[in-house]
Amino acid sequence: MTPVLWVLQPQRLNRRIFDIITECTRTGRYPYIESAMRSIISNDKTTERIARKIGSELSENIHIYFTPKSDSASNGLINISTIESARQTYADRLLSAITCYEFNPFHYILLRIYSDGIPLIIDDFSDIKILPPLATIPQYHSTRIQSQHGVFLISPHYLLEGGAKKLYKSGIDLRALNRQPENCDLLTKILITEPGAIAHALRNIGERKSSLFPELTTYAEEIERFW
Repeated sequence: MTPVLWVLQPQRLNRRIFDIITECTRTGRYPYIESAMRSIISNDKTTERIARKIGSELSENIHIYFTPKSDSASNGLINISTIESARQTYADRLLSAITCYEFNPFHYILLRIYSDGIPLIIDDFSDIKILPPLATIPQYHSTRIQSQHGVFLISPHYLLEGGAKKLYKSGIDLRALNRQPENCDLLTKILITEPGAIAHALRNIGERKSSLFPELTTYAEEIERFW
């Protein structure tokens, strides 16, 4: 079997999430924003009205809400744990902080979907686009993550319904990013047809396992192998 390397651009991935969340439906609704706001607004009409207001604000000021200069985001990448800390800060007046844009509403929506796990229904007959996984940067607490410039993906809590459930039974799972019609272009598939030659070339330019895994056990393995 030929090895495969999947390449993903995390900033582009998160921008796609922003575009889907802020896309208005033909009926003037913002379904993902409404779902996120229902936890702090009990009235459906009020939820719909505030979602329209937030959706319009986000769409018109992408540079403010998608790439803010803060500890919670960096160049379109998200730090979920930092956003969670901000939510705790505004806990006693969360709705006010969001609707006054004191707390970035896009970040709150991401928390509700990717941290709290709002169920997202996938139905291939639905006109609502599927939200892909979120690219998030961790707290850099290890040399391995620092060396790898680690970016991790958090998937939503997908629920398959209708046509999507039928596709799953036939072997097509729309929860996989490369199976999502509107998101599969975010991935680039590279076939490693000559893995031995590539490994030899990497070794010749000085790349070692410790380049990606700078840990004591890795260094010990390399010493034993080469000495």
